Amino acid sequence: MFLLENDEPKEGADEIKIRRQALESKREALLTKLKNIDSQAKYKSYEARALHTVLKGKRRPDARGLRRRLETLEFKVQTEASTLQMERQLMKEIKKTEKEIVEASAEDKQFRKLAYLESDLLECEKEMDKIGKELQETNREISELEKASRDETKRQMFEERERKKSEYREKKRKEKKDEQKKETEPYMTKIEPLVSLEDICVIKKKSEKAD
Repeated sequence: MFLLENDEPKEGADEIKIRRQALESKREALLTKLKNIDSQAKYKSYEARALHTVLKGKRRPDARGLRRRLETLEFKVQTEASTLQMERQLMKEIKKTEKEIVEASAEDKQFRKLAYLESDLLECEKEMDKIGKELQETNREISELEKASRDETKRQMFEERERKKSEYREKKRKEKKDEQKKETEPYMTKIEPLVSLEDICVIKKKSEKAD
C-alpha cells in the first residue's frame, strides 16, 4: 500500500483500541466528577432555597453598627457622671443592644452563609459547564475513533478478499498449466542431446581421412 506525499499513516486496530479505552476511561472519570458536583450543587441549592425562605423580606442587620453603639453606651456609663435614673436607662439600653447584637449576629451569619452558597453554586455551574465541554470533546473523539475502527475493519476485509482472490487466481493458473502439460506431454518427442565441439572435431577428422 502506497501513501501519497500528504497522506498520513492510518492507525492500526490495536492503536485505535488503546486510544478508545483511554478515552472511555476519561469519559467515565468526567461523568463521575460531574455527578459528584451535581449532587453537591443540588444540596447547596436546597440549603440556599431554605435560607431564602427564612430571610425573605428581611434586610441584612448591621451587627458592626450595633457593636459600636454598645461600646458608646458602655463608655458613657464608665466615664460620664449621671443620676441613678439615667444610669438605669443606659443599662437598659445596653442590655437591649446586647440582645440585638446576638440576634443580628445569628441573622447576619445566615446572610453570610447564603452568600457563600450562592458563590459556591456559581462555581459549581462553571465547573459543570467546563466538564460538559470536555465530555462533548471526548465523545467526539470516541465517535471519530469508532469511524476509524470501522474503516480499518473494512480495509482489512478488502485486503483479505484481495489476498484470497490472488491465491485463487494463482491456484487456477497453476492447475491450467499442469493440465496443459499433461495434454501435450504424450505428443512431444525427446530432443537428442546436442553435439559437442569435441564430437564435431572427431567427425571432421574422419571425413578428411576418407578423402
